[in-house]
Amino acid sequence: MAKTKIDLSVDFKGLDGKPLEGGSIGKALAERIAQSNTKDSPKLMLIAFDLYSDKPIELDSVDLALLRKFVEDDAAMTNLFKYRILEKLK
Repeated sequence: MAKTKIDLSVDFKGLDGKPLEGGSIGKALAERIAQSNTKDSPKLMLIAFDLYSDKPIELDSVDLALLRKFVEDDAAMTNLFKYRILEKLK
């Protein structure tokens, strides 16, 4: 199965386009996954460990769809945070 390279090791930017404190999008998403409670937690946690390393990762289409669905469905994430992640998951 082909894999897609995802790089979420970039700064999380606010509405003004300036980096916000707190680290990269990947680390913030990894923390959000760790704090969530989903039926897909084992697979999502493996992705979270990779994201937390702050390096580009490779996901197959199934894992990419799982991560995208998590972001879209998570009610605790702000719209800005979702937007910044989803633009990288295209």
